Amino acid sequence: GVKELDIHGVFRYANAYAEAIDLVATGQVDVAPLITHRFPFEDAIKAFEYARSPSPGTGKILIKL
Repeated sequence: GVKELDIHGVFRYANAYAEAIDLVATGQVDVAPLITHRFPFEDAIKAFEYARSPSPGTGKILIKL
C-alpha cells in the first residue's frame, strides 16, 4: 500500500534549556527512567559497542566516571 508521511524537523530548541533544567531540578519531570543501561568507565568500549546496536527498549546509556 501507499503511505503518506509528514516529517517535521526542529532547527533549535528555542531557549528551552532553562525551563527543562528547572522542571528536572524541581522534580516535576523524572528523567531516571531514560537511562536504561549503566556502564563503569572501565567498560566504556563495551558501552559504545552496545550503543551501536541497541536492543528494543534501550534508552540512554550512561558511562559512569
